[in-house]
Amino acid sequence: MDHKNPIEKRADERAAKLIATLEAIRAPLSAVAALALADEFYTKEERQSLYAQYASLQEADEAARQKLFSTEATQDPGLSWEDRERKYGRDVAKQHIAPNEDAMAIKMSISLRLTDFMKKHPLIVRLDRLKREIGKGPHD
Repeated sequence: MDHKNPIEKRADERAAKLIATLEAIRAPLSAVAALALADEFYTKEERQSLYAQYASLQEADEAARQKLFSTEATQDPGLSWEDRERKYGRDVAKQHIAPNEDAMAIKMSISLRLTDFMKKHPLIVRLDRLKREIGKGPHD
């Protein structure tokens, strides 16, 4: 049972609306502040180039992740390493899992490049996140 009087209830409703309004403008204000800061470090052309590089790295990282998870051993895909080594010997077992090893090496290389980019350009990463956040609708 709610023990608030009508005045307290209206105050709570107004406070909730105010909080919702403030939340709605938080991302745009953060973006404006970040863009002003970005102007201190990058030209518009540099930012556009860095956004493209970041998007490309993210896409490559996702593609490498999917490739890694879809790659199976060339022989007996469900066999554990120990069972594979016992059944085929170390050298042949290594050949069987070579596609997995290659996919892992590619994924690690791309992930390192993405991480390096993110460390070098945290403002670009922040602006990219804010752009996506601002672009979301109320039902996203």
